This record gives sequence, C-alpha cells and structure tokens, in this order.
Amino acid sequence: MKKYFFLPSLLILLAIESQAQNSLPKMSSDTLLHLHTHMLTAPAVLLGLGTLTATTPPFHSFEKSLQQSLVKKNFKQTQIDDYLQYSPAMAYYALNVFGVKSKNPLKNKFLIHVLSEAFATGMVTPMKRIIHRQRPDGSDFKSFPSGHTTTAFVGAELLHQEYGHVSPWISIAGYTTAAATGYLRVQNNAHWLGDVIAGAGMGILSARLGYYIFSKVKRKTGKRRNGELVKR
Repeated sequence: MKKYFFLPSLLILLAIESQAQNSLPKMSSDTLLHLHTHMLTAPAVLLGLGTLTATTPPFHSFEKSLQQSLVKKNFKQTQIDDYLQYSPAMAYYALNVFGVKSKNPLKNKFLIHVLSEAFATGMVTPMKRIIHRQRPDGSDFKSFPSGHTTTAFVGAELLHQEYGHVSPWISIAGYTTAAATGYLRVQNNAHWLGDVIAGAGMGILSARLGYYIFSKVKRKTGKRRNGELVKR
C-alpha cells in the first residue's frame, strides 16, 4: 500500500524544495550572477535522480515493481493527464483576470512562457531520441523524459515565480497539479518513475532559464535605450 503513495509524495516533496528557495528577485545583476547556485539546485536534484533511475540497471527492478503496483490489470486508462498538464500554465494567465497581481505584466509573462517552453522542447525532444527508452506499455521508445510532466512543471514554476509572493498555496497548488500529472503518466503505463522525475526537473529548469534569458535581454535592451536617450 505504501507504494501507492511513494510516487506522488516524492514528486511533491522534491518540487516543493524549490518553494523553500526565494522567488526570483526583480531583474538585477544579482539574479544573473547567482543563476548557477540557488536557482539550479532543485531542478538539478530532480533531473539527476531521474536520469540515474532511468539509466542505471539496478534501479530498473524497483521501477518495474512500482509500475506493477500502480498499474492494475483492470485499471481503465484516463486522458485527464493530457489536459491536466496545461492547468498550471492556464492559472498563470487566469489569476490576472481574477484580480491577482503578478510580478510581471502580461506581455512579459507571455514572452517568458514562450522562452521557457522553447527550452523545454529543446531538452525533451533530443533526450527522447538519445536515451531511446521503451515505454512500459511497449508503444514506442520515447519514454524518457516525460513531456507531459515537463510541461506541467514549466507551468507550475512560472506560477510560483509570478504569484508565490501572494500566497504559498498558489505555488503548492501548481506543484501538486504537476506532480499529479506525473503520477497519472505512470499509472497510465505511459512512463517509468525516472521519466517523470527527470521531466519535473527539466520543467523547473526550463522556466528558470526562461526568466534568466528574459532578464538578461531586458537589461541589455534597457541599457541601449538609455544610451540612445543620452545621445539625444
């Protein structure tokens, strides 16, 4: 019975690790200089653990055991995870409509989201081809990492960065929804444990890189504009 709670508990605890770290500060030189430290810890742990689990044979027996305990013979697969993966990103935009103030204006949020998804796609697609891991159901060899889980955690991290200062429950709700997506991917027999853990790490990392690149471009653009004003 404990195995049924292992996967969601692990995903939630590891994801909430990033909630314990401070939200990204306003675009500043400190944000850029310290990207390699506090901003990369949580995704590095998730990505490293997921990759280790997926590529190390001794862990495969544990994955198979967990898979068997979650996937029942009479279990009817659901497509909820196909829609649930987008829920955090939808909330990322929807909360503004309900009067909850985000850190960035809508235009900037959209650009950050686009950058984050671009990083996610850039990591997930080639990794699926390189690792070439077969799915539990044997449908193809694109199991690692979980794209659904990556998408869900991109949205959860964006939600955390924009609204975590309003209430920690917004962050927790986003991460829990993302973790539920990963859980359903395993229970639907579409992914192994390592696939979804690595997907979570890639999602968080992609969102943080999206903020990093956006802040860097914004700073350079701001300096150019200031220089033009001085010349005039």
